[in-house]
Amino acid sequence: MGYKAKFSALEIFKAGRWQPLGDPEDHSGEIHPLSVDPIAEQVARIQLPDMR
Repeated sequence: MGYKAKFSALEIFKAGRWQPLGDPEDHSGEIHPLSVDPIAEQVARIQLPDMR
């Protein structure tokens, strides 16, 4: 997967939405623990396709 490092990102998912990356120096790789929904809430939002 190292080949992916050669490609620059055009968008980033931040603050709950996709937005242009802009200057990469303006972003941190760290995620604040309170910025991520609890696992139970993430799982509750999963929508599976109709299996009939």
